[in-house]
Amino acid sequence: MLIDTHCHLTDAKYSDVKKVIEEAREAGVEQMFVQPTDIEDSKRVVAVAEQEGLYATVGVQPEFMDTVTDIEKTIYEIEEIVGASSRVIGIGEIGLDFSWDVERKTKEKQVALFKAQM
Repeated sequence: MLIDTHCHLTDAKYSDVKKVIEEAREAGVEQMFVQPTDIEDSKRVVAVAEQEGLYATVGVQPEFMDTVTDIEKTIYEIEEIVGASSRVIGIGEIGLDFSWDVERKTKEKQVALFKAQM
């Protein structure tokens, strides 16, 4: 069994998501874990994951932390999304990424957001 544990099917470059999924299945991929970039994308990811063999993670990537103005509200939204769908299998894609921004304030916000999502 092949499982794609990290795909971004909601990315704008995939104009025909159904075709992408069909091609993956033809190649032997039976399950796909769809990753979001931020809260709004998490909602789209969950909708896409309603299809057989697809599962979602929800969360905010460090590169998209500028979409977060209130960490507590963001965590509440994540909890709401998780509670509303049986297709959510985890929190992701989260982490720390200091390669693109080295400002202390940004690092502190990344760490705070990461800890809150954990």
